[in-house]
Amino acid sequence: MTVEVVKIQSSSIRTSTGLHKVVEISGGAHERGYQYGSKCKDVIKRLVNAHYSLFEHHFKLSKDQLLREARKYIPFIEDYSPEIADEIRGTAEGAGIQTEELVAVIAFVELYYPRLLGGCTSFAAAGNATTHGTTYVGQNNDEALDPWLNGDCCTLVNVKRNSGASFLTYTYAGIPAMMGVNSRGIALCINALICEQFKLGVPILVVVREVLQQTTIGDAIGAIIRANRAQSLNFLIADENGEIYDIEAMPKNLDHFYSNKYMAHSNHFLSKKLDFERDVIVSAIPDTIIRYNRMNRLLSEKCGAIDLKALMEFTKDHVNYPYSICRHKSPGASPEEAMVTFDSFIFVPAKKEMWIARGNPCQNEFTRYVL
Repeated sequence: MTVEVVKIQSSSIRTSTGLHKVVEISGGAHERGYQYGSKCKDVIKRLVNAHYSLFEHHFKLSKDQLLREARKYIPFIEDYSPEIADEIRGTAEGAGIQTEELVAVIAFVELYYPRLLGGCTSFAAAGNATTHGTTYVGQNNDEALDPWLNGDCCTLVNVKRNSGASFLTYTYAGIPAMMGVNSRGIALCINALICEQFKLGVPILVVVREVLQQTTIGDAIGAIIRANRAQSLNFLIADENGEIYDIEAMPKNLDHFYSNKYMAHSNHFLSKKLDFERDVIVSAIPDTIIRYNRMNRLLSEKCGAIDLKALMEFTKDHVNYPYSICRHKSPGASPEEAMVTFDSFIFVPAKKEMWIARGNPCQNEFTRYVL
């Protein structure tokens, strides 16, 4: 399996910030990890140092304290997926850092998000909602500039496993996976969710990686259910057959939603069944409500004629600017609080295809990456 890169032109293009780096890794788990760490060594080390600086400056956590916290998650990773644990060790070795230093970055949802929030807007459409019944899954990835190196850490990793599903993932250098599409026609997008519940357990991005390794959508959902989850996260999963599921997962419980047409999610809980006291993100960044409703409106108005071009336009939406679906830096915001759209992407599971605009989609073209 190789990755084909196709650059397209659009009349709406203003600027282009270039293509994403594609890191190819293959072989056994430790071997893949070592390749990953070696190829992304400089960026991974910069990310680790950025995390040290952030936690010391803003939260008064020393390097030793941060690593002590990160180390607690390692046994849970090993118990949940020995394969992923071995790959993480290999990645750290290849990058020339300690395993717990890499885990401090991998577990940013657990260690970082409860202090400084993140946000995204995701969507999916299939069946009668789209032209030709094609399934699409996508999102705008909104993130703070610090400690994420102003977006320089964003990487595409083409993971070729010896058995089971291989996949292409959009992630931050060193992290096993975030959003992606696999060789069995399953695509995944994720959204930050935070409530007052948290515990020691499997870092939620390790669960994300396990989802992308599955060969059926049922097993993908099962990977979330069986995980001893440390934090909350939203999983929007769809496959080439037009199945769309959204899983709002908390450490203690989860809820699921299904659609045969379209679905959207941002960064607040939609479930009426989950038992929690406080939706942390909706209290801090109420634009999550606007982005959710706005994306649903766009999908509804185009229902029956949704295609790739329409979805690309949706990602550029500026209602409630700068806190819009296409998110821009707010005036005067500090780097650790200034959330912007790092990248926008749309997956086509049946074609094992990923379309990405690097940076704000209102200013950049989409490029196609194909497994």
